Amino acid sequence: MKHLYETVAEEIAARMEQGVYRPGERLPGVRRLSQQLNVSVSTALEAYRLLEDQGRIQARARSGYYVGSFQRQAVTEPGMSDPPAIPSRVTGQSLTRQILRAAKDPYQVNLGSSVPLPEFFPTRALQQAANSVVRLHGKRCFDAEEPLGNPELRRQIAKRMVRYSAPPGRTTSSSPTARGTGCAWR
Repeated sequence: MKHLYETVAEEIAARMEQGVYRPGERLPGVRRLSQQLNVSVSTALEAYRLLEDQGRIQARARSGYYVGSFQRQAVTEPGMSDPPAIPSRVTGQSLTRQILRAAKDPYQVNLGSSVPLPEFFPTRALQQAANSVVRLHGKRCFDAEEPLGNPELRRQIAKRMVRYSAPPGRTTSSSPTARGTGCAWR
């Protein structure tokens, strides 16, 4: 089931695709949009944030929201390769150069990397979550914990282990990494 703000965001995106709002053009303010679409201000704001996270619009401080200049590019199918019939010698240095060159190519996706591009992170949502945690816990977020870890967290883990019938004193990790670093729940 979709949230209302997602429906509102789709409506705005459809208007952008129809040319009602053009790239670089200022969008209606949050209050005005909420009146136009008969939704709350917070719903309108969430819709704008979703579109901003998708890269469709840009927020400008003390100015409002603007249609982004992002346009979809047609993707062409790559042609068939024609490798040489005779194998060629590959050195470590030439292979390294090829890899580094390919890493800088904006049209190649590195499927061997487990780190996504920074543009894919929902930075606004992460910032809001971090701010919420700091507001809720204050200085405690930055205090160093005891060597055995947070006592409250340890108690919660112990309760959960008891609920699932783990023998007391036998709640150690079977992970080689945890064993190698001496990490265990006791």
